[in-house]
Amino acid sequence: MRDQISVTWRLLGLSAVLLFGVAPACAKLQPDADEAAAQQTQDRMREAQAQVGMAKVVNFTELKFANMIAELRDQSIRTWSYTVDMEGRRHLLCESVGYGLPYGVQTTNPQRVAVDRTSTALTLPRPTQG
Repeated sequence: MRDQISVTWRLLGLSAVLLFGVAPACAKLQPDADEAAAQQTQDRMREAQAQVGMAKVVNFTELKFANMIAELRDQSIRTWSYTVDMEGRRHLLCESVGYGLPYGVQTTNPQRVAVDRTSTALTLPRPTQG
């Protein structure tokens, strides 16, 4: 009788291990929609990069213009804003400060990748000088 109880408890223990140990692993065999979409996007981006590659920019003209305009913004230069009518005549709007470059243009990467103690890659903002 005692051996039969021992076998029963062993079978219950084994069943519990299988139920709680294997069932969660089986539940994750099918990726969810977000993971599948992320994997497809990553695969397509990798294929696009392999086919097209990076632009072969050698003169960096736009970067030079952006730097020049940023330096001009730092000087106190008077500028004027005009509007042009349908007949091509200019009409003075106002004195202004500004140049033809959106403020969203950046000549440096505003973020940096850092790795913490657990080897997790994090994207952090660059420290500002001040």
